[in-house]
Amino acid sequence: MDVAMSAARTVQGMKNENLYLEAQAGLLRKAMDIQAHNILTLLEKSLPPAPVNPPHLGQHIDLQA
Repeated sequence: MDVAMSAARTVQGMKNENLYLEAQAGLLRKAMDIQAHNILTLLEKSLPPAPVNPPHLGQHIDLQA
């Protein structure tokens, strides 16, 4: 009976450890998602806007050389 109880405790401990590791992995993923979003936001705000041709030059590309 002692062996069975010990085995049951070991299995329960492994289940608890797996839940703990899954929770840590989930928190890490969430933190990385938030960090990636913050970095993207900073980059978007710090990069200059794409250059645009002045209105008198038009927005099309001249295909003739």
